[in-house]
Amino acid sequence: MSSQAINRETPNWIFVASVVFIGWNMTGAVFYLNEMFMGPEMFDTMSSAQQDFFSSRPAWVTASYATAVWIGIVGSFLLLLRKKLALPTFILSLVGALLQISYNLFIGDGLVTFGLSALIVPSLVTIIGILEVWVAKKATDEQWLT
Repeated sequence: MSSQAINRETPNWIFVASVVFIGWNMTGAVFYLNEMFMGPEMFDTMSSAQQDFFSSRPAWVTASYATAVWIGIVGSFLLLLRKKLALPTFILSLVGALLQISYNLFIGDGLVTFGLSALIVPSLVTIIGILEVWVAKKATDEQWLT
């Protein structure tokens, strides 16, 4: 067998997964932008504990959030374009998400501030982030990406 990569036809589900991941990550971008540009009228509707939570959050948490969202979008488009760089990009996005989630839920006491309902979105983010990495790994291993 030659040392060149085997040319395999990419299955249609990779395209579908890419489009779903783009939608998911774009939704994350909307949430990110809403949070970053939250006006005083929205901030004033929060409890004092919630206001303290958002006001005291370290810059590295915001940077992790930005990394998760914006790099996730890039990874989704790389997967759509069938580029191997999608895998490390999705890994970086997942690491950013896990850092932000760890702070929000455990270090920053988000569970105390927001209650158990605060577990829903982080759980979905984690599951879909792992799925993005798995899909990109599978596509790379199957030589569907260049």
